[in-house]
Amino acid sequence: MHTPRTLALALALALGPGCTLVLEENPDFDGPLTTSATESESASSTSGASASSGDTTSMTTGMTTAGLPVCGDGVVDLGEECDDAGQNGPGYACTAACKYNVCGDGDQGPGEECDDGNSENADACTLDCTVAACGDGVVQDNEECDLGGKNGDGQACNGTCKLNVCGDGDKGPDEACDDGNVEPGDGCSDTCALEACGDGKTDPGEKCDDGNMNDDDTCTSLCAPPVCGDGLYSPSQGEKCDDGNGDGLVCSSICLVAPKGIKYIPDPYEVGPVGYPEFDGSTNFSCAENQALVGFDARLDQVAKFFKSAVPLCAPLILTTEPYQVTTGNPGPAGMGVGPYDMNDLPVTALCPKGQLLVGADVYYDFEVQKIALRCAELTVFPSNGAYQLGLGPAQLGMQVGNLDFNIYEPLDCPPGTIAKDAYLSWGSGITEIGLTCKKPQLVF
Repeated sequence: MHTPRTLALALALALGPGCTLVLEENPDFDGPLTTSATESESASSTSGASASSGDTTSMTTGMTTAGLPVCGDGVVDLGEECDDAGQNGPGYACTAACKYNVCGDGDQGPGEECDDGNSENADACTLDCTVAACGDGVVQDNEECDLGGKNGDGQACNGTCKLNVCGDGDKGPDEACDDGNVEPGDGCSDTCALEACGDGKTDPGEKCDDGNMNDDDTCTSLCAPPVCGDGLYSPSQGEKCDDGNGDGLVCSSICLVAPKGIKYIPDPYEVGPVGYPEFDGSTNFSCAENQALVGFDARLDQVAKFFKSAVPLCAPLILTTEPYQVTTGNPGPAGMGVGPYDMNDLPVTALCPKGQLLVGADVYYDFEVQKIALRCAELTVFPSNGAYQLGLGPAQLGMQVGNLDFNIYEPLDCPPGTIAKDAYLSWGSGITEIGLTCKKPQLVF
């Protein structure tokens, strides 16, 4: 910027020698500067009049500020930030005051989408002079949130700058589910938590929910009271097992451990023998470990009808699947028959009914065994005290073979709870004595 002092110097140089430039300052005048000049040489006026040497003439040059640096001349002078000449003004990069057009000055310049001249970031024009929009990261008055690039499905702020809330159908970061409603009982609760057994809320389809997964209390992990067959082991309910499949192979339908077979307690009980003690020979017959005594095959003297020869009969013990029952397989001889043998003798069989076992007999005899009347009983399986047990039904008089007219006898009875496992026979002119070995059966698990 040129000061009056520098301007005076410039003008004096321009006027040349012999001219004196006088600057007249008027502090209240801001218009064009005026100058006065004196010339020492004589000059002729245009009318032909002469002037004496030394006369002084006052003149005005007519120079204005048009020759001085001003805003808009296209030159960036001191005190100016810019000067684009004819492109200064509203909407341009340089204002009419030769100042840069900046965001926030209220004048929307090049590169600005808007400029509302304020410092409010939540209105329609942001602080960086862009039009406010969802996704710009600035929460506007009509927006609930704006996380910029983190807006969208599954985010805390959705694509329309609304807060992700339970029930809007968009599963947010803090939601386990969101099915678009806040109705409980449809798998997603009114707080957008997965409805599941064990959450402490009895939802539709649940009979109970005590908030735990303990199967041994009043509400199981299936959210129902414990029942046998639900596949959940609940010992406090008297269950010894619960496989939930109902086949009874491992666990029964009443949740007791299923039995797998039958064996004998080792201690035997010898019963008898009864009959005539004079004999020529004797034999002990044993059934296999999984068998029991069920009767006798014999041959009778065809005239006197006494037992000439005999052999015990054994049958396999069979335990069925549930409902557990003990039955017998096909009987067979326990060995070779003993006693005098004659092809003309009468063959007979004394046999317990199928499914029954020998528990005793009435033996009719004098010198030889004349007749046998079997006593047979069923072996049953029943639950007791949390386990299956074996029991014998009442003994029933079975088949009688031999001299049916003979009525003198002596009983052979296994102790209660035992069955005939083995037999003893002695003989002379015929079978003279019969004895039994009884054992207590028990279940195998």
